[in-house]
Amino acid sequence: MKFLFKKTSDNELKCKEEPSKISKMQYFLNQFLIWIFIFLILMFVMDFLNINTNLNE
Repeated sequence: MKFLFKKTSDNELKCKEEPSKISKMQYFLNQFLIWIFIFLILMFVMDFLNINTNLNE
């Protein structure tokens, strides 16, 4: 993305405004994906523990 900034001052101003919105969206998307990933891992671990407890019985 940095090479986009090195054209003209007008383009710089336009490019600096848009990536801020894009970066915010990316930040929220990343947070969302991280929480989904953690949730999936927790579900997997809980299932694994349930299988182990069932096998022990």
